Amino acid sequence: MSYLLKQLVREWRFLLRQKYLVVLLVCTFVMSGFAVYSGLSEVTQQKQTIERLKAADLTDLTNVQHKYDDAGSLAYYSFHLTYSSPSNLAFAALGERDIYPWKHRLNLLALEGQIYESDAQNAELAQAGKIDFVFVLSALAPLVIILLFHDLFASERTSGRHDLLVTTAKSYFALWGARITVRFIG
Repeated sequence: MSYLLKQLVREWRFLLRQKYLVVLLVCTFVMSGFAVYSGLSEVTQQKQTIERLKAADLTDLTNVQHKYDDAGSLAYYSFHLTYSSPSNLAFAALGERDIYPWKHRLNLLALEGQIYESDAQNAELAQAGKIDFVFVLSALAPLVIILLFHDLFASERTSGRHDLLVTTAKSYFALWGARITVRFIG
């Protein structure tokens, strides 16, 4: 076990000497942190909006009940709040909540026109999408993996150390496995 640990520690030191990999890992960590923070703040904002709409819906319903006393007028003139609360993992994957409506206040008056309404605040921002954690995983993670592994073997060959390392290595894992493991963990 100590042999394996020595190999991993050695490879961590080699990785930390390569400044571009350290910068890449720091940028990835910062981008992931921003994506999670952005998702959490969006979910918090959506939950606050839902709570405000619930209070406004209750006020409007009370006003309509004071104004009309028959059931038909109450149903026709009162608003009905419909919403889709964000899930527990919505901070990581907001999905298309910025394109498709997740909250509506419907009333039976002009119902057909309300079906196609959208609650997107800025259509241009909705086109680009949000930087959520799923974007980081699906778009940036493959690029980071490519940058981490692109010169795994080539750097040793160009520096002339490859043949010496292959002949003196105890095993394949001792030479390449520890390096691959450390970069994958990174």
